[in-house]
Amino acid sequence: MENILEKAINLAKEIHYGELDRDGDPIIEHLLRVMAEGRSLEEKVVGVLHHSFETTEVNALDLLREGYPTTITDALQTLRRRENEVYGDYLDRIKSNRLSARVKINDLSDKLNIRNLRYLSQNRYYELRFFLAAYRSLLGLPIGTADCDRLYGKE
Repeated sequence: MENILEKAINLAKEIHYGELDRDGDPIIEHLLRVMAEGRSLEEKVVGVLHHSFETTEVNALDLLREGYPTTITDALQTLRRRENEVYGDYLDRIKSNRLSARVKINDLSDKLNIRNLRYLSQNRYYELRFFLAAYRSLLGLPIGTADCDRLYGKE
């Protein structure tokens, strides 16, 4: 199963070739940082592939055919937000899969890392506040009422 990580990295690089994040940096850099935060091989694989599952047509069947175990495909499916799903409900669903929750925490932690930011506009400030509320929610920590309302689409 060790070469599965190399296979996942290569797949992510292929899928996201030339794709940039909102700051103009290659999205693969974020994926590799999320992967690096993983504590287990499965967490690393899901970390490097999480964006592929969130934003492309890659699906569980494709990965199962390539030999990925169901623990990985289940976690990736859990991380794919459903159409019209309220973000707070999405987070609640993620909490039901430990592997997904750990990867989402790593994902949000990377997005909240000040070293990865080029600028801090008012919009980015609100986005960071939203990410922080989501991060705290996944960790089971209290969040403010206004942030809770944002997560559950009540504002």
